[in-house]
Amino acid sequence: MNFKLYERYRWVNFKLLNMIKIQNCKQMKKRLFYVVVLFLIFPFNGISQESGKGKNVTVVKEYTPTISDAFKVNINPSVVDTVSVKPEDFRYYFVNKPIFVPFQVQPIHAAKMLGEPLALLHKNYLKVGFASNIMPLFEYYYNSLRSKEFQYGVYAKHLSFNNKIKLENGKKVPAGFSDNEIKFYGKRMLRYKVVGGGLNFTRNGFHYYGINPALDTIPDKDTIFQRFLKFNMNSYIKSTYMDKNHINYFTKLNYGFFQEKFGSYENQLTLDGKLSGIFDDETVGVDFTGAYINQNTTSDTSNEVLVKLMPYVSKIEKVWRIQAGLKVAADEQGDSLLWHFYPMVNMQYNIIENIMIPYIGFDGNLNANHFSTIHEENQFVKPDLLVKNENNKMTLFSGIKGSFTKTMFYDFGVAFKLVDDMHFFVNDTNELLMNHFDVVYDDVQLFSLHGEITWKKTQKWNLLLRADYNKYTMDKEEYPWQKPELIVAASSKYNLRDKILLNIDLFYLDKVYAKTFDATGAVTPLLITPTYDINLGLEYRYSKFLSGFITAKNILGKYDMWNYYPTMGFHVMLGVTYAF
Repeated sequence: MNFKLYERYRWVNFKLLNMIKIQNCKQMKKRLFYVVVLFLIFPFNGISQESGKGKNVTVVKEYTPTISDAFKVNINPSVVDTVSVKPEDFRYYFVNKPIFVPFQVQPIHAAKMLGEPLALLHKNYLKVGFASNIMPLFEYYYNSLRSKEFQYGVYAKHLSFNNKIKLENGKKVPAGFSDNEIKFYGKRMLRYKVVGGGLNFTRNGFHYYGINPALDTIPDKDTIFQRFLKFNMNSYIKSTYMDKNHINYFTKLNYGFFQEKFGSYENQLTLDGKLSGIFDDETVGVDFTGAYINQNTTSDTSNEVLVKLMPYVSKIEKVWRIQAGLKVAADEQGDSLLWHFYPMVNMQYNIIENIMIPYIGFDGNLNANHFSTIHEENQFVKPDLLVKNENNKMTLFSGIKGSFTKTMFYDFGVAFKLVDDMHFFVNDTNELLMNHFDVVYDDVQLFSLHGEITWKKTQKWNLLLRADYNKYTMDKEEYPWQKPELIVAASSKYNLRDKILLNIDLFYLDKVYAKTFDATGAVTPLLITPTYDINLGLEYRYSKFLSGFITAKNILGKYDMWNYYPTMGFHVMLGVTYAF
């Protein structure tokens, strides 16, 4: 075989193979066809042109075959996009032009809680009645309407009785009375305080009809007639701050005048004040009372200066509260000056929220007995009677209060007191009629029990039950004269559709003793018959302006409210009310 042909053949094949690798499938098939044709033609042509026989070959060196390096075609496929887009240069322009909208937005008001509609108020209220035993009644109220700036009003009343009362011995004694009162009051509400005041004038006329039943003669009604005149004038100012950063205060100045028919009179000037503030969640305050009392009777004159001061600190937490302080009282009468000190502590703990709240405390006080206050307690006392002040040296109390249900509440307590110079009313035996009361004094240890239950079933029906038991341990006297040992009371009100209003009151008093004397002058305690009675009241509202009422009192009959002083007995009153 011709080596040159062979080398050429190999080179052609090598080149063709390289070309085959880099072409696509279609070109590969075409080139492969050409290679096959060449492969079939070239061998036969070489052999036919030169024959190996008789040919001389000169070999210079040994044949060393070589293979040339292969060269790869490094071409990556790529997509040539023949379409080109030239970006345009756009410019934007904004034209400001106002657009007027005819719609107007309505403001939204703050939400408010809807409450009950305010009740219609009337400036005037008139009540007129007449009882079966010649007892006329007249009451009139005038009040300003609802206002955030000021309030004022007038009140007037007349109630009288013009008849006689039968005594124990069967004698009828004039027992008429007349109660007249007129009052003016008002107040001005400022931003953080209230300023107010009032005037009050009262005239009370009555008879000392409690004549000794052992007498057969009845005195003339003018000789047993008494009349009280009272005049009070006051002014006050108090703060209304609701935050902790301010100190609240209250001060009141009052002048009072009292006079009775036989010439005794009293002048009293009183200044009351309260000051309190909150510091570190503790309330610190002080209460102040200063009084000057001038008392003049037909037989004596008394001037008294009484000053009371009570600083205190109180702390209120979620389940407990405590208040502690010291009461200081300085009492000057004539040339004598007495100081009294009373520690004060009051604690309570809420074991079960508003269901069970036990409490305990310690207290004391000096109770001033003025000429006017004694006549209010018992109007049948001697006209010129002066009474000592009562020194309540110690009061220790404890109890428990709370609620049985959402509509039933209770309060049960016990107390122990040490009282010096407690006064008791006794008939004045220095007078033949014995229709005046004098007083005796004694030092007393008083043990008290108190119970109270309130049932408020609905807004239209409520019931109150109350009982008080007092056990007196006397130092000198045998009994606590004219003071009941047991008091029981019940009161109920019922409102039927705001048309019919019914109320009923029941009370019971027991173990009341009066100090009497026998023929030898020895003390003979008299047990007064237990007192119990029922009072009824019924009102029918014809409209919101006009109504009629009927009241029945002392339904169970007569009883003695004081020794020798029976009540007027059963009586009925009819009347009307009108608001305008």
